[in-house]
Amino acid sequence: MNKIEFEEHLINREIIAFVRSNPLLWQKRVKIDKKNKDTISQAFSQIGSLLSEPLTGDAVSTRWKSLRDQYSREMRKVTASQPRSGAGNDEPSYKPTWPLFSDMSFLKDVIKPRKTQSNVSRKKFKSCEDTKIEIAK
Repeated sequence: MNKIEFEEHLINREIIAFVRSNPLLWQKRVKIDKKNKDTISQAFSQIGSLLSEPLTGDAVSTRWKSLRDQYSREMRKVTASQPRSGAGNDEPSYKPTWPLFSDMSFLKDVIKPRKTQSNVSRKKFKSCEDTKIEIAK
């Protein structure tokens, strides 16, 4: 890690610590309305002014979103690597290597991977399988 990457890493850690201490910025239970949007914007601006390398509120907000998105991607990988029930081992096979993963762990109960839904109907999928079988014969 070079000097610039190290400084970025430290700033990211500071942002995580400040956001963690302000639940309004990360808890989903808080209803977002016009008043709260202004409060959130002010909170990010305040965090930006408290950093060792001061940033604008917009820059802090953007960086926080990036950190949150990275944590979400890492959590999806962990969840996807969970063994199926009855596999005998409850440990996920994917171990996150992102250095800030443990710092962001306070979001574990807030960020839940969404279930995906296919846009291909079962009927279309079944007819594709039938076509493959006929071609193979």
